[in-house]
Amino acid sequence: MNGSQTGRTFSNLPVALIQFSRFCRRFLVVGTAVSVFLLLAGCEQKVATQNDQSVIISEDNLSAIDIFSRTLTKYRNADQYSDKAVLYMSYRLNGRPIQEPQPWAIALGPQGEFAADLFNAQIRCDGRLLSCYVYDIESGNLDNQRLLLPVKENLPINELYADPIASHFITGYSEMPLDTNKAKEETHLIPPTIGLLTGLMEPTWLRPDIRLERFQDSEVDGRPCFVLRCYPTENDEGDVDLWIDKENSTIWQAAFPSDCLDAKVRSSPEITNLRIVARFHEASFDKLIPAEEFALKPRTDATPVRKFVKIPDALPSELIGDGVPEFSLLTQSGKILESEDFKGKTTTLLWISGNAKLETIYELDQLAKDIPGERQNYGVVYSEPNRASYESDVHSMNMALHEVARNTTMPFYYDKDLATSSQFRVKSIPCLVIFDKNLRVQFARNIEGEWLKDTQAAIERITEGEDIAEEMLSEYKQFLEAYHGQLLAAGVSSDAASRSREIDSPFDINSHGRLISNRTWTNSQFKQPGNICVAQLGNSKLTYVLDGWRTVVQLDDQGRAVNRYELDLPNEFGVSTIRTNTDSQFRMWFAAFM
Repeated sequence: MNGSQTGRTFSNLPVALIQFSRFCRRFLVVGTAVSVFLLLAGCEQKVATQNDQSVIISEDNLSAIDIFSRTLTKYRNADQYSDKAVLYMSYRLNGRPIQEPQPWAIALGPQGEFAADLFNAQIRCDGRLLSCYVYDIESGNLDNQRLLLPVKENLPINELYADPIASHFITGYSEMPLDTNKAKEETHLIPPTIGLLTGLMEPTWLRPDIRLERFQDSEVDGRPCFVLRCYPTENDEGDVDLWIDKENSTIWQAAFPSDCLDAKVRSSPEITNLRIVARFHEASFDKLIPAEEFALKPRTDATPVRKFVKIPDALPSELIGDGVPEFSLLTQSGKILESEDFKGKTTTLLWISGNAKLETIYELDQLAKDIPGERQNYGVVYSEPNRASYESDVHSMNMALHEVARNTTMPFYYDKDLATSSQFRVKSIPCLVIFDKNLRVQFARNIEGEWLKDTQAAIERITEGEDIAEEMLSEYKQFLEAYHGQLLAAGVSSDAASRSREIDSPFDINSHGRLISNRTWTNSQFKQPGNICVAQLGNSKLTYVLDGWRTVVQLDDQGRAVNRYELDLPNEFGVSTIRTNTDSQFRMWFAAFM
C-alpha cells in the first residue's frame, strides 16, 4: 500500500491544478488583471525571455562573472541570514491571472542554528538537533512523526534531503503539480540560499564553472538589480534567472524553468504564461534573529524518529465485513437502482472521479469478460462532489469519460452528492469495492500495484461462497503492526527525544526511556466515555468527561460522578471535545466542539 507521500497524477487540467495543490487552495491568490500585472512587472520588465536572446548590457562594466562571484562570496562568508521567501507558481487559466504561493523561508544563525519553512514542512535546528515536522491533513501530519537528526560536524541537510519521505514534502511534491517522472535529485525547488549559505545541497546552476549571461538591469520592489541568466548544463537547458541587488549583492528574485512541472500542465491550452518565481522578501544579513526562531517547538505528542516511516493507507472502505446499507444509484438512462437490485450476485463497483485512472475501466471491463458465468455484477460509480445534478446522458460527465463508456460494456452509475460513497464509507477514490450476494462487503482495494490480479482472485472466491472479509481485516491488522514495528525501529534515543520535547513530563522516565504511570482511580459508570477535561478551581481539580455525544459528567477527586449535564443541542449535532477556562471574575466557562 502506498502512503500519502506518493506522487499524484493529473486528470482534467484546470481541476487538476487545484486538486494537486492542497496547500495552494488555502492561499490561492486571484487578483484582477491589473493587480497581477503590477505584481509581476518587476519580474519581467526589460528582461529577455527564454526565446529572446538579445542582450542589453547596462552602463557599468561589471561582467556576469564578476557579479556572480561577488554574490557567492557575500553568501558564503555570511555569519547569519534570514528571509521570508515565497515561491510563486503563476499562470493564466483561460486568461484569468492566478498566483499560488508556497513558503520558502530560510534563516541561518551565527552558532550554526538553522530554520526553514518549506512548503508544508517546518525545519528547526538549535545547533545540536535538527527537527523536521510535516503538516499534512491527509496523513494526520505523517501520523504525527517528527524527524530528529543530530548535528555532527555539519548541519544534517544532506541527510534530511536523503530521507525520501522528507524530500517529497520539502521539495514541493505534495503541494505543486510537479513531474513525478523527473528525478527528485533535481534541485530547482530547493532554495538556493541553503547551498549559498551552507555549501550543502547546492544546485548545479550555482557552481562557479557554469555559463553566465547578463541582461538589462531591472528593479525588484524598487531595488535596482543586476539580471543574470545561469546555464547549468552543456546544452543550456534548465536555465535560471537571478535578480541581484546592485548595492549589496543580495538575491531578491529567481525565476526557474517550468519543465519541472507536470507535462499535462505545461501543455494545457487553458494554461498560459506559466512561471515559477521565488521572491526573497525581507532578505537580510544584519537583522537580529531571536533564539526562539531556531528553538525546537514542544511536541509532547509526536513520535520522534531517525527517518520517516511510510504511512499505511486506510482501507478504502470501512464497511469490510459489514452489510451494505440501503443505497441508490442513478443509471445513464435515468433509472434509479436500489441496493436490493444487486442482491443475489457478487457485485464489483469501481469508484472514479474526474478523469483519474480511466484506463482501469477498460481493465475491469476485460476482467468481467474473462471470468465465466453470470453470477457477477459490475459497474462504474462516478463520484463528483461539485456536480449539483445529473442529466440522464453520460455526456453530462466529460468527453473522456463518455469515450470510455461508449467503448466498454460497463454499466455507469452516478453517485449524486456522494451519498453512496458516504454510505459505503469510501475513504479514497479511485478504489474498488466488492460485496457478496447477501450484500456484505467482502473486499476493498485502492487502484495500484497488482490490483487487477487481486480483484480477480477476490471475485472468484466470493462467488464460490468464501468469506474473505476477516482474512482481509487480519492482513491489514498485520500490516499496521508491521508499520508500528518500523516506527519503533526508527525511534531516536530517549535523550534526543526528551530534548525535542523541551517540556517537563508529569511522568517518571526509567533508564529505558519508557513512561511509567500509576492508576489514580477508575470509573465504570460511563456508557460511552469520550473526551476528558481537567480544570483547576482553587485548590481542587475538577474532571469533566463526555458520555456519548450530548452529555458531560463531572467527577470528583476520587473519580466519582457528582453531576451530569445534558446539552441542549439540535438532534443533528453532537460534541466531540470539551475545554474549560475561567474569566477575570473567576467564573468557569466551557467550550464544546462539534
